[in-house]
Amino acid sequence: MSTAIIELNDSAIVCAHGDRQLSAPGYALLTDEGVVTGDEALRSAWLLPQQSHNQYWHQLSLSPLARTNRHARHHADLAYAQLLALHRQAGEPESIIFAVPGNLSNKQLSILLGLAKASPFQATGLVDSAVAAACHTDISGDVVHLDIQLHATVITRIACGGQIQRQRVSQYPDISLKGFQDTWTHYIADQFIQQYRYDPMHSAQGEQQLRDLLPGWLERLSSQAEIEIEVVADQGNFQLNIQRADFIAANNERWRRLTDALASALEAGRPDAILLSHRFAGLPGIEDQFDFTAYCDPDAVINACQQQIQHIVSDTEKLLFITQLPLISASGADFATEADASPGRDQTSDNPAAQPARPTHILYRHQAHPLNRGLRISRNGQGLELKPVDTPATDRESELRGKLRICPDHGKVKVETDQARLPILCTGNLDDLRPGDELSIDSETLRLIEVL
Repeated sequence: MSTAIIELNDSAIVCAHGDRQLSAPGYALLTDEGVVTGDEALRSAWLLPQQSHNQYWHQLSLSPLARTNRHARHHADLAYAQLLALHRQAGEPESIIFAVPGNLSNKQLSILLGLAKASPFQATGLVDSAVAAACHTDISGDVVHLDIQLHATVITRIACGGQIQRQRVSQYPDISLKGFQDTWTHYIADQFIQQYRYDPMHSAQGEQQLRDLLPGWLERLSSQAEIEIEVVADQGNFQLNIQRADFIAANNERWRRLTDALASALEAGRPDAILLSHRFAGLPGIEDQFDFTAYCDPDAVINACQQQIQHIVSDTEKLLFITQLPLISASGADFATEADASPGRDQTSDNPAAQPARPTHILYRHQAHPLNRGLRISRNGQGLELKPVDTPATDRESELRGKLRICPDHGKVKVETDQARLPILCTGNLDDLRPGDELSIDSETLRLIEVL
């Protein structure tokens, strides 16, 4: 089965399949003929603003769009159109592994997998992109990873050792790539007004031109103290000299928010390393804001998914959200700790004090349900109903998937299911649940807890 990797970041969605690698921004244009996505939609976003959409990944939902037609009713339809376009352009792979940011909610993950079920490909893996990006580092200990999306910044705290394990995720919607770009676009427009009394934002064509040229200007300003830029207008061509220091300072308020967000993320303790995504690396001035350890390679997530496919691909009946992966050594092989060297043995079994914590209850809608008798999960018309396994079922009771139970099993707590009509999303291992793990079932969230 041919497998593609999709790194889902709406600033530039990357799809890799064999020797093909595509990149497409999360922009969609809703037309009478259909939905246009990616670069083609971006090139018309300010020419046709009422038909343009760029929030559909950030706000992935089934809520109706303000303007709809027969091709798209809600954000999920736009996301589906972009997935189909990527699948077609990548050579129609049979299966796809999704590397997704940690700020996608369980409900959004359910929608994403629902879109995959309706697609001509099979979703076979789901992994946290920050965890994948950190797999190639030579850094150990407590690591903070920063990534930026079109509409948010995501800060992920990761424990790095023989295993790369996600600890917590925070998102900051007021620190976004589009926010940086909007401010810098207006700054450049103001410079044209001051020098030529020409406002390129006065027309849709002028603003679209600024937006199209901005990425190239950002790349040059990342390494040059001053650049010359030019725009074309009906009145003639206009040139400007842009000073890097002034350009960076135009976003001072957003830089301050970023340093405040990082300081908030570090309240749990100073990490051993701070990693920045390559998307942050593309912002001129980022190196002046705070000390960081390294940038992640642009292909870090894709490469990690390709090399660790055996750790990511799930049984189709139990598609897990992977938030822990082995470290990849410099040679490209999985890094194994000494404790992993004896297969089949529980390394903590000789030390009762070292035994991992086991959940005793599951928390659903602020009510804790004990697990000692096992729980059978069913729908009740208003959500989910949790009952001990040995409780007789009523005639009206409709069990989820025919059979879905959370049961103690030889000292572990596991999920038992025999159908796959709707994926169960889990932040841990369905066969060995731990306190803090979350399950998403029918867009409802259940959290495993330990009551002492």
